[in-house]
Amino acid sequence: MIVSFKNIVRVLSSLLCLVLVLSSGPAWSQDEAGITATSLMLEETEDSGTITLEGPVAVDYRGDHLSADSAVITLGGSLEDFESAISRIELTGHVQFSGRDGSGASASRATYYASGNGIVLQGGVRFSDDGLTATAGSADYSITTRHLVLSGNVSISEGDISANGGMLEYDLRSRSGHLSGNVEVTYMTDTVLFGSEAIDSVVLYSESLTVSVAENRLTSPASDQSRITLVAGNFSLSSDTIEFTGTEDGLNSITVNGNVHLEGPRIESLSADSLSLSTGDRVLHAGGNVSFSIMNQEGTAESIEVRFAEGWDMSMVEGNVGGLIEDIDPDDNSENTE
Repeated sequence: MIVSFKNIVRVLSSLLCLVLVLSSGPAWSQDEAGITATSLMLEETEDSGTITLEGPVAVDYRGDHLSADSAVITLGGSLEDFESAISRIELTGHVQFSGRDGSGASASRATYYASGNGIVLQGGVRFSDDGLTATAGSADYSITTRHLVLSGNVSISEGDISANGGMLEYDLRSRSGHLSGNVEVTYMTDTVLFGSEAIDSVVLYSESLTVSVAENRLTSPASDQSRITLVAGNFSLSSDTIEFTGTEDGLNSITVNGNVHLEGPRIESLSADSLSLSTGDRVLHAGGNVSFSIMNQEGTAESIEVRFAEGWDMSMVEGNVGGLIEDIDPDDNSENTE
C-alpha cells in the first residue's frame, strides 16, 4: 500500500508493512528505512506529523534496527523522502536496539534521535559492544562518536575488569572512560603481590576512577579528594591517588601517593608518602616519612624497600629501628591467615 505524503491526510490501520513516497518524488527504498507494525495512525500538524505504531513494532533506519511493543515516529525533517523526514522515534515496552556499529541494547523505553544519530534508553538498560557488557538505569549513546553515558546502578564488565558505580562516561573507540559514585572495580588476576600469597583478584574502592581497558590501566583523577582502598587477598592498601597497570599476562604494577597505609600478614602497619609495587620482581618501595610495624618490630625511615621474592629481604635509608629485623624464611607460610 502506498500513501501520499506531501500532506498527511490518511489514517491507516492493521498494516504489516508501511511504504511512504512523495507525490512529487520517487519512492524510498526499504534498504534505507522500513517499518513493520500491526496497526498505525497518522496525524498531521502544520509543519510535521506523527506516526503512531502498535506492535510488535520493528523499525529499520540507516542500518540501525529497533523493535518495541509500540512506537511514535515524529516527522519534522526534510520531506524529500521518508528517511529524511524522521526526526525521532519514541519506543515503549521491550525495546531492543541493534546498531550499525555492532552495539546492542535493551530497555523498557527509548528515544531514537535520527538527526542527532543517537539513542537514549531508560529502565533496566542492558548494553553490549565488542566484549563489553553493561547494565544501568539509563543510557545515552551517540552512534556517530561512539560515546556512551550510563547512569544509575551502573555495572560494567570488559576483559579482566568489572566495575560498579553511579555513572560511567565511556569512549567505545579508545575503550576508556571515567567511573564515579561509590566505585568498586575488580581486576581478575592470578598472581602474587604482597608476600607470597597468591590471589584471584584485586578490588579497588574509590569515589571515582579513570579506566582504560585498552591499556589495562586504572587511575584516580588528580582533582578527586576521596581516599582509594585496594584489597588484595589479606592485604589492604589505602592512599589519596593510585595508578594501577596490567598487561595481557596480568597485573604489572601499583603506584600510590598521599597518606599511604598498608597492612596485612606480617606487615602490621606500613605508612608513607608514596609506595610502589612491581609484580615482575615483586619489590615494594615506600618513601617519605615512612613508619612501620613489621613482625612486632617498629621503626621509621626516609625510605624502605621490601624484596618479597628474596625472603622478605629489607633495606632502608635513614632508618631507626627498635631491634634487628631478621630475614623471614620464604618457606614459612604463616602469613596465610585463611
